[in-house]
Amino acid sequence: MRFPRIAGGSALALSLLIASAGNVLAAPMVTVEAGAFSDFVAPDAGTSTPGSITFGLNGTAEVIAADAVLAPPADTVLASLAGGPPTCIQTTRDGGVITALAFVPTCTVRETVVFVADAFGPGENAYALGDRVIAPETLVLSNPGINALFATAADAGAELSLTFTVDTGTGLPFALDALVQLNGPVSMLGNGDVTVGPATLLAVNIDAAERAMLQQAADLGVDAAVEVHGAGSLDLSTGDITVDITLAITFAVPTAPTPTPTPTASPSPIGMSDTGTALGEQDQGSPLGFVVALLGFIGFIGFIGRRRAQGMTNG
Repeated sequence: MRFPRIAGGSALALSLLIASAGNVLAAPMVTVEAGAFSDFVAPDAGTSTPGSITFGLNGTAEVIAADAVLAPPADTVLASLAGGPPTCIQTTRDGGVITALAFVPTCTVRETVVFVADAFGPGENAYALGDRVIAPETLVLSNPGINALFATAADAGAELSLTFTVDTGTGLPFALDALVQLNGPVSMLGNGDVTVGPATLLAVNIDAAERAMLQQAADLGVDAAVEVHGAGSLDLSTGDITVDITLAITFAVPTAPTPTPTPTASPSPIGMSDTGTALGEQDQGSPLGFVVALLGFIGFIGFIGRRRAQGMTNG
């Protein structure tokens, strides 16, 4: 996949080309196209000449009716924004032809992020959010906030939800808000970075409390759900893109198993063998049985002795 180059300086390096694709219907349809557009030709009602505009990274030019309504300042600034910064444009289509354009303050796109090699040419890689958003690899590697959104989402194969805000008086963006959901086992790396599943969070994006939570999940060996939230600003006059990252971390603490009690044998009562033999039926191999047998034998010997003594007396 090859994307067109986007002009406009370092402030535009994010190159957020976002557009919500609208289906062409017979009745008028209103959608919001978000992001940079690659070309714009203004319509001319005086000469009945239609114009055109292209949304998206690999979109096709759409016709703008000659008498389309371009709400100020769209009628004067769209040409200067072509191939430049992202913006939000409310678009009305009728029969596949654009009949109205106007700036709106916010717009959102939610797509899976993928890494695209040679996006702009050999060695010029990028991270693409569907076919509507692109962040050059150089920006992702140099800006920790952008890295936490685009690189982690790409590594995890996760969706990135991106909302940005524009000044409707100029059509220029000044803020963005983003969200990525990561899930998986946690590993604490030696350089301070932390992995959640296949995604890597840079150490600079993790505060002390967040690190403690991640460490606990790693120690327990449980999967964690990490919500990566980015809130940022774009200063087109200086070229700065600043994104602050916060993490919301949750995980389930495993419960300790309940120990199974070990059964113990009840002692046999006196006069009862281990098998419950009655007192008069003792096991002769037991000590009690031996004593009973011995006493019986002694009694028998005494009886025989008395009988013999009586016989001798009688004789």
